Amino acid sequence: MDGEKNYKTSGNIKTLTVDGALYLRFEDFQTTNGPDLFVYLVEPGEDTADGIRLGALKGNQGNQNYMIPKDVDLTKHSRVVIWCRAFDADFGTGDLKAMNE
Repeated sequence: MDGEKNYKTSGNIKTLTVDGALYLRFEDFQTTNGPDLFVYLVEPGEDTADGIRLGALKGNQGNQNYMIPKDVDLTKHSRVVIWCRAFDADFGTGDLKAMNE
């Protein structure tokens, strides 16, 4: 989903397991380019900066993977946010949903 102001984001998000590690995967991903972009998992209603930082955004388009720490509860940290530290702005968000939802 698009973020604040005029920041546009689209694509699909899902989780996948590879060699016992859990990853967040962006597919057909595209977002407005910006400085200092990071990927976060947050609890709905939580400030992005208080969430779990998965790392710097690898690029503003294309498929990409981010390792999720083993202790993260995705039923709580179910919101994915592309956050710009320089502008303190959400460039895009998405919600992870269980496969049966």
